Amino acid sequence: MVVAQDGSGNYRTINEAVQALHREHNGDRRAIVYVKSGVYEEYVEIARNLRNMMFVGDGIDKTIVTGNHNVPDGYTTYRSATFGF
Repeated sequence: MVVAQDGSGNYRTINEAVQALHREHNGDRRAIVYVKSGVYEEYVEIARNLRNMMFVGDGIDKTIVTGNHNVPDGYTTYRSATFGF
């Protein structure tokens, strides 16, 4: 699976790829989600039953997943994470 904001991949957001994994992936083999460079402002939550998957980006300064949830604004510490499992 390829995630690219410009539409050159299978999905435009990481959450779209995760939703597809929920529908299609049974965990028998490794699912690799390649996230192309860009700033992805989203919160990704992975269900417990999804297993055997890996996310790969273009590098620490190129593929960035970010958000602005924080405890002072009313979010729990868990809900402030950009990736949750």
